Parts: sequence; C-alpha cells; structure tokens
Amino acid sequence: MEGRRAQDDRRRGLTRQADRRANIDLQESRRDADAETVARLGPALGLVKPTAAGRPAGNLEFSTKARFSDHEMQKLHETADSRPEREESKRDAPRGFGGGHAKKSMRKIRSRRKRKNEMSQTGPDVNRRAFIGTAVGGASAAILSPSPVRAAEYNLRMQTHVSPVLAPYIALEQEFVDGVKKMTGGRVEIQMYPIGALYPADQTLEAVANGVTELGFSTGFYFAGTMGPIASIESGLPGAERDAIERNGFFYEKGFIDIAREAYARHGVYYIAPNLGSPWEIVSKVPLRSKADFAGTKIRTGGIEAEWFNAIGADAVFIGGAEVYTAFATGVVDAVRWGDETQNLAQGLHEIAKYYIKPAPMPAPNNHVIANAAVWDSLPADLQAIMETAARQASMKYITMTRAASVTARRQLENAGMEFITIPDDEWQSMEQVVRGIWTRYADAGELEARAVALLLEYLAELGR
Repeated sequence: MEGRRAQDDRRRGLTRQADRRANIDLQESRRDADAETVARLGPALGLVKPTAAGRPAGNLEFSTKARFSDHEMQKLHETADSRPEREESKRDAPRGFGGGHAKKSMRKIRSRRKRKNEMSQTGPDVNRRAFIGTAVGGASAAILSPSPVRAAEYNLRMQTHVSPVLAPYIALEQEFVDGVKKMTGGRVEIQMYPIGALYPADQTLEAVANGVTELGFSTGFYFAGTMGPIASIESGLPGAERDAIERNGFFYEKGFIDIAREAYARHGVYYIAPNLGSPWEIVSKVPLRSKADFAGTKIRTGGIEAEWFNAIGADAVFIGGAEVYTAFATGVVDAVRWGDETQNLAQGLHEIAKYYIKPAPMPAPNNHVIANAAVWDSLPADLQAIMETAARQASMKYITMTRAASVTARRQLENAGMEFITIPDDEWQSMEQVVRGIWTRYADAGELEARAVALLLEYLAELGR
C-alpha cells in the first residue's frame, strides 16, 4: 500500500510540476504573442513608434509611450483579427498576421503542454514504452510517406498600393510572389497584402524602412514630400518618355536605376526594380478639350503632376488610392488621374464620370518594388538576383496584360456612355512645354536631381526629342 501511495504521490508531484511549467510557458507565450502583435500593429495604430536598430525586420526595437493596459492589448488583438477593414481586403489578405498568428501559437502551446501533462501522469515506464512504439511507428510512416515540403528560410510581407482586381496586383502576384517561391525552390515566401491592409499607401516608404513590412509595392510620387523631386523623377515625368519601352531603356540602358537605388538607400530601403506599365490617364466629370478648360478644375493627382496642373490653372488635390472612388463620387474632385482604360474600368470610375481624356498626362509612369535595407542585405546573393529578375518579369507581365485588354476595356467604357476626348496636338504640346520647364528646374534641387535630369535630357536627345 505504501509503495502504491508513494507512486501516486510521485505522479501527483510530477503533474503539479508539469502544470507549473505549462503555466509559466503559457504566460511567456502570451507575452511573446502580445509583443508580436504590438510590433506589427502598434505603429499603424499610433501606439508605438518603430525605431530601426540596424537589424533585419523582426528584430526591431520599439519605444512605447507607456506600458500597455489590458484594454490597449485587447484593442490590438481585435484590430489584428479585423484588419483589413473592408470585406474585399479581408478575402485577399493572407492569414497568419497579428492576433490570428498569436492565437494559433497559443493553441499549439496548450496542445503541446496537455500532451506533456498526460505523459507525466502515466509514469516513466509507460512513457518509455510509448516512446519506443511511437519511434517504430514513425519510422514506418516515414518510409511510406512522401518527404515533407521544406519550410521557407525567409518569410517576407509586402503591401501594395493597389487593389487585387487591378492588373499590377495580378501581375505582381503571379510573376513576383509566385515566381520567387518557384525559382528559389520554396526558400523565400512572400505574403502579399492589398492597399490599406496594414498601413496607408502614402506611408509605404517609412513602413518598409522601419520593418513594418519587409517589402513594399508603391510609386514614388507619394514620397515627394519626404525625398524631394528625385521621387517624382523616379516615378515618371510628363513630357519625357512616351511609353513603357522607352522608360525601360532609361532605367536599364541609360543606368537611371543606379541613381534611383542611391536615392532610396538614403531612406533605409533598397530599390529592387521599377514596375513599368500602362499610361496614367484622366477621367473627368467635365469636358477637358483644351489647356484653358483645366482652369479651376479640381483634379486628383500628386507629385510633379500637381505642380503642372496648378501651373496651368487647375486645382490639384492629393487623395490616397483607397479613397479615390468615394472622393470622386462625393464631389471632392472634378477629375481623377488614375490608370489606363482597364484600370479605370475596374475601379468603376465610369459610374461617376462621363469624359475620358487623352493623351495621357503620364504616358510612361512606373510603380516600384522596394525592400527594407537590412533585410535585403541579409539575403544571399542568389536570392537577391532571383527577386530582381522576378520583379522585372512582373513588370513585363503588367505591360502585356494591359496592352491586350485596353481595346476591349475602351469598348466597354464607350458602351457605358463615356465620351473619349483627345486634346489637339498644339494644345497638348503647349501644356508639355510648361511641365518640361518644371522638371528641368529640378536639377537645381540637389546632386541626385542634377544627375537624373542631365541623364534624361541626354536620353531624349538620343530619341530625337
């Protein structure tokens, strides 16, 4: 009897010890999960300010305003579970972000600790037999089962500044996200988020530099206030190249990509590649048939276009991509400079406005793919080369997708009642002279701008312009 009581006492002691270990580990896991949620969502909610410590994302230090209360932590976890706020973004955003990831980790820990408790209660002899049986069964299963898929060495997140229905998003997902995974043999996996899922589109530069996401897909004119005129030059200039092929030559044949990389490196990011595509055109509620018609018209735009339209009498208004439709529909602006026929159709702008204006004020614009500098430097050279190649392939995919679809999209817009207006050549050339005067003066803004403008003028001369 005493021997049996001693065994029972020992089992109860082991159970209590295992419970204490489980509780300690569970508390530590909750703190880790909370820390991860804070790290990912705190900056977006304004509760914390990320400060890079010269290490890759995931090892960033955060300076907090104060110790988080239970209410604040609840807010963070609720936000993690509810973002993105719009239903279409919810459907497209991958799982495993913020609070969802934390809850999944908690379930794993509870399950693991429960198994440990059960094993401790059965005693050492039973555990030993169970281990032997499991080992034999596992060995047999390993022989009969296929090899498991290797886990990714690098898990990267990227937010875009466009919605999932648009061509640049689709091309990027197919050629960059899926392409990188395939070409690296699964060593690199990229989670892609639509516009506004993690932070506002115009904060992409700061978010990537601070490691909120490791990658970003955006366009330079958002950052003209932070970077200066070089950001506008990088995203494309009116009155310069006339299509994406010429723009590609400026980046890769003339070497402008080196200037772009130098400019972005000063802000803590690596410029992987431009994302060349279709023209950016105007949809308007009022007819714009000449330079004079722009006077007093409120146009959604940004960067150098804003300077240009203001110079010819229009009223330029900057609005983030996620708010364009609502602002247009509610009369905040009279006209919107957005994408080409396919993108303007997908955005539903024909539901609001009647007039489609040609030529494109931005005939050869580009988005770009950027990376946190510390994360990029931590990647092996072969993976860097693959990602640069995949980004260029995404660009070509975008170009071919929109070229093929633009004719059909225009027919659909016309059938919906849109009138296509082409501003006469002499009027348009007069307008382009105004904008060329603006961007040639960018050369006075700094050393990078001077080099970029000189290179562009040299390139245009080679093209006979």
